[in-house]
Amino acid sequence: HALKKYSLLTDESSLPSSFESTLSLHRSTQAMILAYFLKTLGREEVKIRAQSIANALKQVAVEELEKANTSHIKTLFNHFKVFLSHDQLLSSSTQSSLTFELGRMYGYFSQYEKVKELLEQSLENLQKNNKEKDIQFAQIIAYLGSVYKELANPHRSQELLEQSLAIYIKNPVE
Repeated sequence: HALKKYSLLTDESSLPSSFESTLSLHRSTQAMILAYFLKTLGREEVKIRAQSIANALKQVAVEELEKANTSHIKTLFNHFKVFLSHDQLLSSSTQSSLTFELGRMYGYFSQYEKVKELLEQSLENLQKNNKEKDIQFAQIIAYLGSVYKELANPHRSQELLEQSLAIYIKNPVE
C-alpha cells in the first residue's frame, strides 16, 4: 500500500465492466504525459490530436445517449469534465460541442438547472468565434428551449424554440 501513490496505473477503473477493456492512469501520470507531449510535439500538434480525441468522446456520448445506457453515461461525466478542463487545447467550437453533450447527459438525469448552465456556457463558447447563427447554434437553443419548458418557463421556451426554427428554415439541413 505504501507504493500505491507512486504507481503509474490505478487498480480501479471508473468504467463499468461492460466496456471491453480499460486502463486507468493516475492523474499525476496523466499530467506528466500531457507535459511530455506538449514539450515534444508542440502545442499546435497536441491541439490537433486533442480535436481527434474530442470528436471520439463526443461520438461515444451521442451513442450512449441514444442507447439510454445509464451506467456508461454516468461514467462519461468525469471524462468530459476533465477533458474540458484543458480548454487551452480546445477551440471554442469544440468546447461548445463537448459542453453541449455534457449538458445533454445532465438532461438525461433531469438535472435541468445544470443543463441550463452548461447550454448557456456552450452558446457563449460558440459565439466567441462564430458570429453567424448556424445549425449547431440552432440545435443548442432548441435543446435549451426544451429545458426552459421543464423549468416551467414557457415564454422563454417558446422564444428559444422559435429562434431555433428560424435558423433551421434559413439553413435547411440536407
